[in-house]
Amino acid sequence: MRLCRKKAVELIPSLRKRITSKYVNGPMSLWIELHLAYNNAASESPVEAHVLHEVWDYIRWCTDEYRNDDMEQAICLAFFEHLLDTRAISEDLPLRITVKEAERCVPCAT
Repeated sequence: MRLCRKKAVELIPSLRKRITSKYVNGPMSLWIELHLAYNNAASESPVEAHVLHEVWDYIRWCTDEYRNDDMEQAICLAFFEHLLDTRAISEDLPLRITVKEAERCVPCAT
């Protein structure tokens, strides 16, 4: 988890305080916090696009380079499953991810 937290702070510096919180003690709690922050950023007017972009950069690192089952399960359960929960996120999503990345989310949501 130490490597994941370090990389999260590197790729999402605007969420450093959430990422390093004493309450973030594993992949699931990390992704719950990131989902909450992502939801807040997407709901702002104007949208905090840098936060959304940084979170997706971290997802790409986790799924393409780190490749850890616990981390990928946490991403699915705490993040991907909730992508369409709010209108703000569902409307913004096509601006953030490719079709291939969207297809990766489908098994988590079903």
